[in-house]
Amino acid sequence: MKLYISQNLLNSLANLNACMQITGNNVQELFTYKNKIFIIVGAVSSGSKGVYSITAYECILLENFSGKAVSYAEHGFDVMDGKRKSGYSDVTFKSKKTDWVITGEAVESLPIIEDVQLELF
Repeated sequence: MKLYISQNLLNSLANLNACMQITGNNVQELFTYKNKIFIIVGAVSSGSKGVYSITAYECILLENFSGKAVSYAEHGFDVMDGKRKSGYSDVTFKSKKTDWVITGEAVESLPIIEDVQLELF
């Protein structure tokens, strides 16, 4: 799924990138969008033009998850063994001493395309 958000919001959310924090099982920040909790796992920047996109996944409390959740390390081994698809779905992590699990498919957020105002004079 793709979402289009303002460039300012995109730049702010990119600062919450938790990709490296998942490996240490200590995610600092999650964010809420439309009453759902998300974790940001990647950001793409063009340097001087700012952030081009971020990738996020929905997460839920582990206690509310009914599937088979695994640690980040276990997920990695399962992917190498061909037992799981690459990505972050069903990976557990901690954030502020609370256990979470990443669910669903990746959500890519891109900047809203703004029309350029032509100057007449």
